[in-house]
This record gives sequence, C-alpha cells and structure tokens, in this order.
Amino acid sequence: MAPVRAGIISSPILVAIVLACLSCSLSTASSSAPTAPRQNESDTDLQALLCLKHHLSGTTGTMASWKNDSMEYCSWLGVTCSKRHTSRVVSLDLESANLHGQIPPCIGNLTFLRSIQLPNNQLDGHIPPELGRLYRLQIIDLSNNILDGEIPSSLSKCSDLQEIYMFNNLLNGSIPDGLGTVPASLYNMLNLTFLSMGTNSLTGEIPSNIGYTLPNIQTLILQGNQFKGQIPASLANATNIQVIDLRDNAFRGIIPSFGNLPNLTELNLGMNRLEAGDWSFLSSLTYCSQLVHLSQDSNILKGTLPRSVGNLSNLEELLLNANEISGTIPQEIERLKNIAVLHLEHNLLEPAQDHSLSLARTEVEDDEQ
Repeated sequence: MAPVRAGIISSPILVAIVLACLSCSLSTASSSAPTAPRQNESDTDLQALLCLKHHLSGTTGTMASWKNDSMEYCSWLGVTCSKRHTSRVVSLDLESANLHGQIPPCIGNLTFLRSIQLPNNQLDGHIPPELGRLYRLQIIDLSNNILDGEIPSSLSKCSDLQEIYMFNNLLNGSIPDGLGTVPASLYNMLNLTFLSMGTNSLTGEIPSNIGYTLPNIQTLILQGNQFKGQIPASLANATNIQVIDLRDNAFRGIIPSFGNLPNLTELNLGMNRLEAGDWSFLSSLTYCSQLVHLSQDSNILKGTLPRSVGNLSNLEELLLNANEISGTIPQEIERLKNIAVLHLEHNLLEPAQDHSLSLARTEVEDDEQ
C-alpha cells in the first residue's frame, strides 16, 4: 500500500467535514454583513416611489431629486433605507412639502416602511386601504391635509402601529352615511400609544371596552368630531394614559371615574352634553396626582361644586364655565396654589364673599344676573 503523504486529505469523510466547516464560516460571515439587494426588491421600491411622484405634485421641489433613471433612491430627499436590507425603504418623510394629489395604492408596495410622515400638505381623496399591507408600520402621520372618506379597517392589520396622527382633515365629509366612522378593529391595537384624530367629522360611539383593547395608549385625542354616546368607564383601566381630549363632540351621560390613572396630566371633556351626577368623578381625580389641566366647560353639570376640588393640588387650569353649577364656591378652592387659569363664569353660583383666593379671572353669576 502506498503511504499517505502529509498535508493531503484522502478520506471522503474528512473532505465532507472540511467542506461543511467552510460553509458554516461563510454563512456566519455573510450574516453579519448587510444583505445585498436583490434586483426585484430594488425595482419594487423604486417603482413604488416613482408611482408616488407621479400621483403627487408639489411646488417646493422636494421630489426634484426623484429621477426616473436613478437607482440611488435611498439618497432621495425624504427617503430613508434600511441599514441591513439596503435597498428597502423604511421611512418616508415629506412633511410640509406642499404636496397635492391623492395617496396612491402603490404606497402599499413599500412593504418595509416603518414610518410615513405626510403632514401639512394638500393631500385629498381617500386613505388607500393598501396601507394594510405595511405590517412593519409603526408611525403614520397624515394630519393637516384635506383627506376625506373612511379610515380603512385594513389599517388594523398593521399590528406594530404605535402612533396614528390624522387630525385636521375632512374624514367623513360629504360622503354616504356609514363612511367616516372609526372601524372597531382600530380600537384593538395592543401596541398603540398615540391616537390623534381630532378636528374631522368622525361619528359613532367609542367601544365600551377601549380601556382593555388599547392597554398601552398614552394619548387619546378625538376632539372636534361627532362622536356620541357615553364616555367608556373602561378608560380608567388604561393606566398609562396621560392625555384624554374628547372636547367638542356629542357625548352624553354621567362623567365616569378616572381615579385609576396616575399618569393623567390633561382631561378635556368640554363642549359636550355631559352630567356630573353626584360629582364622584371629581373626587376620584384626587388620585391623579399629575393632573394639571381639567376642562369640563360647556356641559350640563348641575349641583354644588364639591369641596374635593381643593384636593386637585397640582391643577394649573380649571374650566367649569358654562354649566348649571349652583351654590357657593367652596373655600377649599383656595388650596389650588398652582392655578393659573380658572373659569367658573356662566353658572348659577352665588358671589364669592370671604375667600382669600382672588377670582379676578372669573365671572361668577347668580340667579339675579
């Protein structure tokens, strides 16, 4: 038998082992490096961006760098690509670009998008349901446009959504009945922390279980719409919430207790048809130690203002004007040492007499006026 020379591997088993190790090392090296773009991926995002440019026009020149023959779209103004998947667009920021036109369905082809920022433009038409394809989406800002129609229920498929800004549009507008309501599925997004849809024409009722289906909500702004029904008591279970703004709607019924919300800083329920009941809601706010703004003006609050109002020690603004509150102003209101804005005018209150607190900023009315 001929001797085996040193340095030469003759065993098929050893050859297989060496090849396997070489394959593993190459795989490890490639996994730590950015993923090389596939041609079809690059083309998909490029064509989607060019489609956006075709449908949206502006006068600021924001899209001037968006060239039809350019593959360097990751350097285009307002476009950010992934550091790992280098050909995939993850952010689209065209804020205040004076854009006109309708958001085209092709935006749904940018499937790696995590952020869409299109506020402060002149975008009109409906919000495309194709946004529901963007399952990586975390932030969408379409505020301050002239969008109308319904909020697509497909948006609830974007389960990673954390912030939704759609305030100051024409959502619902002059469209058939049944459109413009907020889809129930949108109130069932576990990661949502910020929901702002104020100053539209949205209708319907807020689901009674919203405090359970949006457990991480921190800011809820639905002011300036046409919502009706009662304010859900379950909101008291959304213990991370900081701002509740339901002003200027058509809510009715007794204001629920919000005493379980330790982080609440602003509660704005003015300009509705709400009632005080036994005023227990006000007493419960004693436990909201961060509360600085309380607005309950222009409702139908009746009865005597309770002494517990003096326990809201951090209040800076208190608006209870334009109700039907009667009796005298409790002396405990003097405890509000941080108060900067106090409105009690246009009620049925008796004039303050012996209080050391200056009420110069108020216009207290009684039955004789």
